[in-house]
Amino acid sequence: MEIQKYKEIEDNVKALGQDLKPLFEEIERLITATNCLKTNKERETLTKLISILTRTARRHDLDNKVILQGTGYVVGTNHNGLGYKQHYSSNLTDLSSNYYGTSDYNERIIRDVLFDGDAVIDLTSIIKKSNQKTFLKVVKILKKYDLRETFSIFKDKNINSIEVDIVNTTDKIKVDISSQHSIDIDIMNKDSHSLRSFGVGLSDDKIDGFDFEKEDIDLLGDISKSKITGLGINNIKMGFFVSQHKESIIQAIKFKREQLNGVIEGYKKEHKELNDLLEPFLTLEKL
Repeated sequence: MEIQKYKEIEDNVKALGQDLKPLFEEIERLITATNCLKTNKERETLTKLISILTRTARRHDLDNKVILQGTGYVVGTNHNGLGYKQHYSSNLTDLSSNYYGTSDYNERIIRDVLFDGDAVIDLTSIIKKSNQKTFLKVVKILKKYDLRETFSIFKDKNINSIEVDIVNTTDKIKVDISSQHSIDIDIMNKDSHSLRSFGVGLSDDKIDGFDFEKEDIDLLGDISKSKITGLGINNIKMGFFVSQHKESIIQAIKFKREQLNGVIEGYKKEHKELNDLLEPFLTLEKL
């Protein structure tokens, strides 16, 4: 009797996995689309190029402060290239440095500077005359595509979190794809607090789903030859709830993919044009 009861649980979980498969596949498509510009080389192209073009033998500060991420800073150049003076230091913070976690922030700062017309005029007059033409080409490329945020920040703000209203309630279902190792689905109340979370593993941009593995405890083998990994009873309950709303979630994810497709070509083209300018400098440095 107990064996048959457990068989019913297994069958229900397998059916739930099949029912959620279209949703999982849509999430995978979105993740694949977001990963087209995630390599360090592509993320650091603008940073490397500006560092090379703006190096000066001695320090030069611009006459006016530049608004960087909402705050005014002194911006200048030195032997490392473009930098800015933080409030606690008289030295320029090196924007060419790419310690873990800083490359995106540095690129945001560089974009802020290069979208400031007065700062561009001052920088052009400060840097080497041999670099001025290429520097202005960089500014022209940025203005052409008008991408004021890094691709990573664009994803964080617009793509990584998908929220769907739950009909006749003030609650939402939130799908978070920001992690490299899992997909988190939450029920959120009107105050954006998670009421319950449901996670599924992620490997090589594929959702693991509900895994059935061979039972490795002999005593439990008589009940079932397999075990369900990564799922508690509340996960299963959440899974059925998500299944009830899967069509709305799928439509929301498709909208996010359309939103992403609307800008991703711009990021790709911008990167290609900037990289075409960078490559000759990298070749000279190797000689």
